[in-house]
Amino acid sequence: MKTINKQADNNQAVYSHMEPIVDFLLQNGNELFYTNSKWGSDRTGYLCWLKKPIDKALVLANFNLPETIKMSETGDMDCYITSTRIKYVEK
Repeated sequence: MKTINKQADNNQAVYSHMEPIVDFLLQNGNELFYTNSKWGSDRTGYLCWLKKPIDKALVLANFNLPETIKMSETGDMDCYITSTRIKYVEK
């Protein structure tokens, strides 16, 4: 089981601590909603949008998340330190 840090290491992109989760989801059949970039941003922080629902049980079975990363019932993730989110986007 991989442990996810509370935030990115110094000199790394603010979302880099959540990259292993995104990569894992992509390796397990999910897809990027916007194919030109894994991460985007808005006024609230960085986001990774996915085409398919996030398998919450699969994520929790493979990652130890810090208390600062919350998962919703639908599996969307939000880091309260970095304002980085991983979300399923319904069309």
